[in-house]
Amino acid sequence: MSDPVDHPPTVPILVVEDDEHVGDLIATVLNEVPGWAATVVTDASAAVATLQQVAIKAVVLDINLPGISGLELLPLLRADPAWRERPVILMSANEHQRGIRETVSEGLAVTCLAKPLDLDVLIETIQTALMA
Repeated sequence: MSDPVDHPPTVPILVVEDDEHVGDLIATVLNEVPGWAATVVTDASAAVATLQQVAIKAVVLDINLPGISGLELLPLLRADPAWRERPVILMSANEHQRGIRETVSEGLAVTCLAKPLDLDVLIETIQTALMA
């Protein structure tokens, strides 16, 4: 019989990014962090479905999504009591896009990171947000 090995709990992170290559790159990097398990979806409806099925601990949310934008999805998430306090990190190729500053200042999102992403900054941002 082998000794039980302590494994850190898995922290499920959802990446919502319509560019599959970018989403896969982000997930690959996040999955290299011990204890993290990133999943990628490409639109808001898939994000909502995943959030209903998996106990996601943090979301990395692109603003410019097909159909419902990240800025439109975020208030819908925050309306769910389970998602009022969970960290959401926005990302956008245009971080000066209308509504981003207000969304962050209202506390709906932790921050908005500019694309192309500095993946080290993304990891640090998620780590800090998860400890808050």
